[in-house]
Amino acid sequence: MRFASLPLVLGLLAPLAAASPAAAAPTADPALSSLAVVVDQEKWSVDSAAGDLHGPVESAPPNRIWLSNILPNRPVAAPAVTATVTIDASGLKDLVDDIEVPCDPDGDLIGVCEKIKPVERGTPRLVGAVKLGRAKTSKVGVSAQVRVTARTEDGSRVEQLISVDVPEAGIKADRTLLPTKGVRPGSTVRVPGGFTNHSRTAQSQVSWSMELSRGLSFPGTFRNCTSSRDSETHITSVRCLVRGPFAPHKSYDLDLGPIRVGDTAMRESLSQRAEGPNNYDGPGKGAELTATPRTRPDSSVVEDFGQHTRLRTTVDTTHSADIAVTKAVLKGKPGDRVTTTLTVRNHGPGEPAFLLGEPGYASRNHALVLVVPRGTTVVKAPHTCDAYRTSRPTGGIDDPLGSGRPGGRSYACRTTDSFLPVGKRFAYTFTFRIDKASGYGAGRVETLEAGRPSPGNSSAALVVDVPQPMSRALRAVVGSLLLLLCCGVFFLIHRRRSAGEPAIPEAKEA
Repeated sequence: MRFASLPLVLGLLAPLAAASPAAAAPTADPALSSLAVVVDQEKWSVDSAAGDLHGPVESAPPNRIWLSNILPNRPVAAPAVTATVTIDASGLKDLVDDIEVPCDPDGDLIGVCEKIKPVERGTPRLVGAVKLGRAKTSKVGVSAQVRVTARTEDGSRVEQLISVDVPEAGIKADRTLLPTKGVRPGSTVRVPGGFTNHSRTAQSQVSWSMELSRGLSFPGTFRNCTSSRDSETHITSVRCLVRGPFAPHKSYDLDLGPIRVGDTAMRESLSQRAEGPNNYDGPGKGAELTATPRTRPDSSVVEDFGQHTRLRTTVDTTHSADIAVTKAVLKGKPGDRVTTTLTVRNHGPGEPAFLLGEPGYASRNHALVLVVPRGTTVVKAPHTCDAYRTSRPTGGIDDPLGSGRPGGRSYACRTTDSFLPVGKRFAYTFTFRIDKASGYGAGRVETLEAGRPSPGNSSAALVVDVPQPMSRALRAVVGSLLLLLCCGVFFLIHRRRSAGEPAIPEAKEA
């Protein structure tokens, strides 16, 4: 019985109890059980290790078990009931991994919860929860039951069955390149491929697809494949229709040929996916991409698919990227507004990519962090920069001020493109107000992509240059020097006049 149906049950039983002479008895009728076992899910679907093609592979949510006293209303209060609950999940032993059953200390998947505290009418009591991991891949399409039985001290018994089934997983890609490092740019890498038909029916054809990041290319020209390149992210998408038939619960391998690693490739990624057929053929003119039965699994076969329906892997090359930020000076006097542009430039030889959430790319899509100099205030910021109240972006719930907001003590600036080619830059223009006549401190500009082989240029100072006012002592010294200078000039003029001829010589008589 579902927990949500209890009000309806109570509503139906109440009129019957009022009309029945037996309802006046102070004790429960042993023939009528006063208990009901209530569960979260009577029909429970559990994904297999191959996963659901339409969602992530996850463990099933816990299925809680409750006891409810549904004894009808009586003139005399119904007594509380004490019960023993048995949860038998032994039928799931060969179906599901990681099974947890309440009150099961010996791990035989049969739990006995004795003397459950008195269950009063209208107050359901939680017994516990059955927890399941993922179903075994070989058990796709199989079902089993969990039997929950409650017995009271007066001999009443009530039972609830939970049906557990493993839904069809269909076609699933399960073979790919292991994460690879130290690949030489300009070389090629062979990428294995393959899939398994986890359904109970044969498939006539399979739709197989691959996505490659900007630094990788798929040179194959299979006639049953089509390829396209995204103009913004430069991700290459390859789709192929592979013809079968493919038998149930059988695995097949694909010979995809070499994948070329670009000259500026750095941290690259690729993903594969196989699913049911789609009605298309590619424009390729080469040989047909075919699948061959897998005789035995190799190290490229993936056992655990994680949280994704695509198989993802990474290709790291020997390249690094020298990412440099610019030094800037805020020059002015208190009250001035100074505008400056901060830049992040790639000096190569690699080209980093910034795609949030994609394997092989930067885990953050922030390219620059600004620590605002002390004694200044940001009055205008780019909309691509997130303002923070603290001197370092922490990401705390109370820290962010918002994108492009003034008044932040630090800023984290997002990338303005999905990759940064060699010689190109990201630019961010800020306007600062110089607030005080003293107490200035230098800020900093940093890039989250620490540069190599020159890590020193991945951060730079943001200096405040304000002409300092003349101090009182300095003014006194300067005044004294000017007075002495004036006195000296007057003395020299006076001395010259005293030693020279008369200013107006007397005229000689004729």
